[in-house]
Amino acid sequence: MTTSVDIVVVSTACHTAINRNIYKEFVRRGMSVLLVVPTELTFNSGSIKADEPTADDPMIEYMTISGGNSRISRFIGITKFLGLHRPKLIILDNDPVSIMAMQIGLWTKIFKSKLFCISCENMSLGILASYRRRGMKGIPFAFFKRMMLLVSRKLVHGVFTINNEGTEVFKNESFANVRKIPLGFDPKYFQIDPTARKALRSELGVDGFVIGFFGRITYEKGVHILVAALESLKNYKWTLLIDEFEIYKSKYGENIHHQMMRSGLIDRVVPINPKHDEMGGFINSVDVVVMPSVSTRLWIEQYGRIAAEAMACGKLVVASNSGALPMLLNGRGILFEEEDVKHLAEILKGLIVNSLSHEYSAKEISNYAYAELSINQQMEEMLSLFEETHAL
Repeated sequence: MTTSVDIVVVSTACHTAINRNIYKEFVRRGMSVLLVVPTELTFNSGSIKADEPTADDPMIEYMTISGGNSRISRFIGITKFLGLHRPKLIILDNDPVSIMAMQIGLWTKIFKSKLFCISCENMSLGILASYRRRGMKGIPFAFFKRMMLLVSRKLVHGVFTINNEGTEVFKNESFANVRKIPLGFDPKYFQIDPTARKALRSELGVDGFVIGFFGRITYEKGVHILVAALESLKNYKWTLLIDEFEIYKSKYGENIHHQMMRSGLIDRVVPINPKHDEMGGFINSVDVVVMPSVSTRLWIEQYGRIAAEAMACGKLVVASNSGALPMLLNGRGILFEEEDVKHLAEILKGLIVNSLSHEYSAKEISNYAYAELSINQQMEEMLSLFEETHAL
């Protein structure tokens, strides 16, 4: 039986329950929303099943996804499913230059619906740029991307970007209706919380100045830069809270562990393993959040969700000037040049001994994040574009 809904959201990110919260806001505005979520996703560490629906989730359809690369993956049976529900518009949480966008875009053209994509892209889609990044081996895939781009540009009604560079990329490629949005945090989980701070610090057994690093332990996230900076600050009292990582899971993780051991820092490191809905409490427990991301030929920081979440909790963020981080902080944090260990050490020393001041208070930082970076602002930006383009 064919039924009609306002919005179908096709999203691998909604495999994780907390990423569905933005779409709960659409439901609260009176729209009917149906999520398409992968039954499971495969990572280097193995396959992980999707989170079960929560009590107030929109309707969810779990589907099998094929292909590991986001540009060539697709949901098995998606067009038949869309035919059963005839949405007014489709939000594809995937890049418009992809097989998935072309497949769904063709359906929208036939059935008079509209497709909007959410892209994390922040690097040129040009063939020359691809050659500079990957050499000759990148040329065939670059041509393939250009072919997909020519098709998807005619099928995609609008593109939501999450950084300034991505906005420029898609405007330069002549996509219609390009709009930058925040990758919103949920205010329910991220706020200034002195009670959580006190409880977590007691539970973790930490006091004094606590530095937080939250996120993946990979070269691009620059953990080695932070450890090197802290090595020069051994004469000061501080503790490092860091997301737990299995030492031998990767060569980089193994190197970080050895770096901590050689530097004599291992006893000052407290590993944590919070669920995403617990992250706010852990962020509250620290005094500063450090994001020392490092750009490579193939990757530049696309957003930095932790920065927005930390700011919502009123925390000062010290970040490298990689990619989107300066845009996110917008003057309300402290930036240092990528890989500048000495400057990062100077900043942290100033914060530890309380000789480095900052013009914004915790409340002002939090208020900014709530006004500009929350899921509420994300929803308002999305709805604004839908209304302007008469998509709803």
